[in-house]
Amino acid sequence: GQVMEFSPYDWVEYVDAMIGVGSNLDAAVKIELVLHSQVLFAVTVKRYQTELEPDFIEGTVAFDRRTSLLLDVDELSNTHISTIYLNQPEQHTSDLVPIRNGGIDTGTWSFDLSHRAAGLWVIYPTADSVIQFRPFLWVVGDDKGVDPDEQLIDTLSKAVRVVDESRRRQEIQNVLRLMVSDSEHKSWIYLKNLWEKTKHLPLYTFDVWRVAINEPTFLAALFFKKNEGLIDRVLDELPILWESVTLADWIKLFVQYRDRMALVLEDKQMCEDLIENR
Repeated sequence: GQVMEFSPYDWVEYVDAMIGVGSNLDAAVKIELVLHSQVLFAVTVKRYQTELEPDFIEGTVAFDRRTSLLLDVDELSNTHISTIYLNQPEQHTSDLVPIRNGGIDTGTWSFDLSHRAAGLWVIYPTADSVIQFRPFLWVVGDDKGVDPDEQLIDTLSKAVRVVDESRRRQEIQNVLRLMVSDSEHKSWIYLKNLWEKTKHLPLYTFDVWRVAINEPTFLAALFFKKNEGLIDRVLDELPILWESVTLADWIKLFVQYRDRMALVLEDKQMCEDLIENR
């Protein structure tokens, strides 16, 4: 009979687009080859390869036993894990230390709770890690979060700490709108620090991007910020209805950017040249 060959790489663009429709880190696309009503081949494509299991008592993270047995020594030794403190993403953190037995990696890493500030920590694979596992959140210590009924939530660092998910999303949305109207809002620095440390991770790792898909004017404001590579990732990963950004919004953002540049440069001609080149 006739032989037909299909390369999965030919479908990468379409698979990425379909995964992006689901505003969830765990979204997946299932591909099946069906012949005469029989499924001959099936594969599920996710944003990550596997998951780590946290031990909240011992302060460790590890691959499950089955995954550890499937990975060879080189893969384990070249799996690198880092952390980011969501309360203050600019804070420097070191990679997790692997736990070894007789000098051999065991697939377990120490999170060392005694040296962690109370709050929200995201554990994630570094950009050069051979295994790209699912990032996850670890709440350290007696952090009760932020209560929007008791204090004003006017920054992303506060909004991400709201415990209730629906309230958290609402508070993040409110802050994003503040950022649109204020190009010097301190949360722009928060977002820049978060992006610089985690630019290799799926955007849906963080609540701010899951909320941002419903705030296209905020995403439009990103065009006027210097975050290298971010706009390309936004266009690739987020299902954005750009038509909902009005011409008036674009003009307002442009004028805001122009005025800020004029104030910083104190040279009208240089400002106009910069804007024209950009």
